[in-house]
Amino acid sequence: MTDVSSRRWWSVALAVYWLGLTLGTHYPSVRVPDAVSHTDKIVHCASFAGLALLACIALRVRRVVLAAIVLAAYAAVDESTQQLVGRNSDVLDWIADTVGVVIGCGVFTYCNRARRRRTARPDGSDASRNLAPSPSRPASTRP
Repeated sequence: MTDVSSRRWWSVALAVYWLGLTLGTHYPSVRVPDAVSHTDKIVHCASFAGLALLACIALRVRRVVLAAIVLAAYAAVDESTQQLVGRNSDVLDWIADTVGVVIGCGVFTYCNRARRRRTARPDGSDASRNLAPSPSRPASTRP
């Protein structure tokens, strides 16, 4: 898979996931028994962890903290707009969403650093970069 098609695939996956998440959080309320009330927070956390991870991959995020702030703000908007469809807004749901965002961004950061360590050369250069000279730029020669 080429880099362009890979990026396109991740972008489509992000769009579909985000749309599904938005529709799922705005679907008219379904009564959940009290015995499983904390399950709701786990679902919120996992859903937003997935969103954050997909967003970081698809958008090739370099500033993970900024991505986390934007996604946490989106989570707040998502929670507050649920009132428009007869659902309850809950600060604890937003906290669970935000914890999920932090987890997703953390997993992305950890995997990115592990990949860089794995591809790093002993001399400190990065083997994942193409260091071969291009035809338009010949290699420098030493006298």
